[in-house]
Amino acid sequence: MQEDFFIRILEISVMNSDDYPRLDKKSIKVNDLITTQSSIRDLVHVYRMAEFVASGGIYSISKIESFKAQQPQSSNKLHHSFRKPQLIQIAFYPDGKMYIWDGHHRVASICLGGRDVIYPEEYEFIYLTYKLTMEVNFDDDYVTPFDPRTEVRIPDFSAFKRKVDKIRKRFSDEAAMEYICENRQLYAEARTSDNIDDWIFTSLKLERPQL
Repeated sequence: MQEDFFIRILEISVMNSDDYPRLDKKSIKVNDLITTQSSIRDLVHVYRMAEFVASGGIYSISKIESFKAQQPQSSNKLHHSFRKPQLIQIAFYPDGKMYIWDGHHRVASICLGGRDVIYPEEYEFIYLTYKLTMEVNFDDDYVTPFDPRTEVRIPDFSAFKRKVDKIRKRFSDEAAMEYICENRQLYAEARTSDNIDDWIFTSLKLERPQL
């Protein structure tokens, strides 16, 4: 997985640096986070997850594992979200900004469920650099490079990844790289806001209340 690649590389090249101290786990305000996804993929799913949060639910690893264990016997989309037990992934960059790398549905459901913080047991940090995020890495199947400061990726870019994989197998890595560079618009688009409330209201196609 690409997250494993990022953690492995950065533990060697960044985490030993005095310029990049490890962060203590504490509750994080949702509004301090920036999305890396253009919209919410499954609105029905998110509303169902929000009910879980509103009832006092916490996305701890044990709860996620419980969802996963129930998945084969249940059609509840809350369970289908967790194919691999994993906490919300928050990417921390050298400039101090924190981006949601994985777990957008959970973060949205926390907001809609009436909570304004993510608890320490619900997330983990991955330590990234913009350079690393903007480079293709075929070895770890990272083929959707983007600049999170100015871009977001679409909610589902699996078709793009499959296309890249087919090109690599049929032709070469060079051909796949050319395809990625020439078709960035198929998986990424310009960022319009850093505000997570704007992202949620836009995704839900609701008019944000005027304060």
